[in-house]
Amino acid sequence: MRAYAREIAFTKVYSFLMGDENPQGFDDLVKVENLTEEDNLYIDNLLTKVQENKEQLEEIVKTISNRISLDGLNKLDLALIYVAIAENSYLDTPVAVAVNEAVSIAKKYSSKKAPAYINGVLGEFFRRTNG
Repeated sequence: MRAYAREIAFTKVYSFLMGDENPQGFDDLVKVENLTEEDNLYIDNLLTKVQENKEQLEEIVKTISNRISLDGLNKLDLALIYVAIAENSYLDTPVAVAVNEAVSIAKKYSSKKAPAYINGVLGEFFRRTNG
């Protein structure tokens, strides 16, 4: 069920990146009744960590992708990168799980090139931070 909760968290982070200060994600479109209390807590914690650390997450992606601005990046891809980094950095999700889940969600929701891009950015980030 964690994979489904992660997908819901991703929708909320995406909504936040699109300007929604109090994102409900796509709660009306997804089966939130299938989520446990633990899943809901995980989703809320992950969204909060992204919101609290958005500037730091932006700097990480700018540095790794050699960009001055993130304006040209697909917000779906950016949300997945933020979710993976936040999961590992603040919620102690193993690197392999964070990366694999982000890539899996990208395959479902983003462009054909997105999984490779996300994998590359996350791979570089985790190489730099975890040695």
